[in-house]
Amino acid sequence: MMNSVETIPNAKEILQQKNVKSLELQKKKEQVEQVTKRFEENGVKREKEIRLLEEAQQKLGQIEDRLSEAETLIYEKEEERIPLTDILATKPEQEHEKVLTQLASLSLKRESLKQEKKRLPLFQSIQGKWLSLLEEANDHDLDEIRKLYVKHANVIGTTCVASARKDFIDSYPEFDVVIIDEVSKATPPELLLPMLKGKKIILVGDHHQLPPLLGNDTLEETLQEMADGSGDFEGKEELNKLLKESLFERLFKNLPKSNKTMLAIQYRMHENIMAAITPFYEQENERLQCGLTDSDSQRDHFLDSPLIKRNNHLLWLDMPNEPAFFEERMKGGKSLYNSAELTKIGAMLTELNEAAKEAKQAGRMNPDEKKSIGVISFYGEQVKRLDRMIQQELRLPHLTIRTGTVDRFQGMEMDVILLSMVRNHDNKQDDIGFAKDYRRLNVALSRARELLVLIGSAKMFTERARQRDTRQMYTHVLEAAKKQNGLRMLKEVIQHG
Repeated sequence: MMNSVETIPNAKEILQQKNVKSLELQKKKEQVEQVTKRFEENGVKREKEIRLLEEAQQKLGQIEDRLSEAETLIYEKEEERIPLTDILATKPEQEHEKVLTQLASLSLKRESLKQEKKRLPLFQSIQGKWLSLLEEANDHDLDEIRKLYVKHANVIGTTCVASARKDFIDSYPEFDVVIIDEVSKATPPELLLPMLKGKKIILVGDHHQLPPLLGNDTLEETLQEMADGSGDFEGKEELNKLLKESLFERLFKNLPKSNKTMLAIQYRMHENIMAAITPFYEQENERLQCGLTDSDSQRDHFLDSPLIKRNNHLLWLDMPNEPAFFEERMKGGKSLYNSAELTKIGAMLTELNEAAKEAKQAGRMNPDEKKSIGVISFYGEQVKRLDRMIQQELRLPHLTIRTGTVDRFQGMEMDVILLSMVRNHDNKQDDIGFAKDYRRLNVALSRARELLVLIGSAKMFTERARQRDTRQMYTHVLEAAKKQNGLRMLKEVIQHG
């Protein structure tokens, strides 16, 4: 049996190709082994990193716990520090010294009281004898005792006129200091009486307010009548000067600065009311200021009604400049009145009375409290008719009302002031009379503490007044009211009424 061998064509080339593939496979095997080795090494490394990360996280948790403990400790220490800081802020050394001083003072006072206690029986005995003597004293003895008491008093109060009485002159021939208040309301002779008694004189007043009244007339009217009564009247020129500039104003302007000062802080009225009178004091060295720390709370009128709100402190009730609302002149007299304003003031007072009643019910006012109201006017006839209306036609149990002319009200103050302005006409040859004097307007606007209401024609006073300064003066008041939402037109009043 014979074996046969098959010859493979290109066997050599095939063998070479196989060898090449074998080498490639060997290389790939080595590469796979290397990759496997690196993977295993990376796995070991990753496991090590994971262990390190776990250890780091564990340490971080421990650190966070310690940080939380530290923050808690810091907060506790901060809480402990606050009272210590407060104690340090009080300057304990000084407080200690102060307490020691107080203790020493109390110790001295205690010793003094002990001594007084010992002397008390003696004092009581003397006092009893003194009272017994007083009960038995006759008029002469009492008069001598009074003189003795007065002789040793170092502060005496009296009026300018009373200081000229003989008994006063005999008892008090001279004073170290004489203080005269409300100088603007005193006539020159009234001022001279007490001024002659003082080594030093202090005059207190406001030369931007009205001169004194003479009887029922203003000094302005009296002096004008005297000056106009005779063309060759002696002293006419001096009287005319006094009409324009009072004695107090002349003294204030001519004295050196070292002898005068301006009290520029007012404590009477709400700052919104004060805004109406600030121009009257702009020529002074210091501008008028409000001394109230909180006007809204300290000068709260507590009233709330259709026309008046809690935040209103300056109102102008504008009457139309039309015939139905014009002024009238009383028969056989010179004084004026305004019926339309009378009617509106009556309605306003009724509204204020209801508002006061409601404020009591709401607990804003005490049950037995009454709101003080001043109803004033530039004209005496208007005041008479206002007074008659209030007395006969109105019932206002929650209000205390006082009426008077602006001149008579100088020096007074009330919670609420209603100003009846009266003048209202279309006569181009006429003016606004007494109301053009800035001093009179200043007095009228500065009487109210909590609420000021003007009743009159804005057009009459701001447009029809003949003098430019007068128009500007009333325009400022009107603008002050507008800024505070305080302008009330008659249509609004009728709607609310």
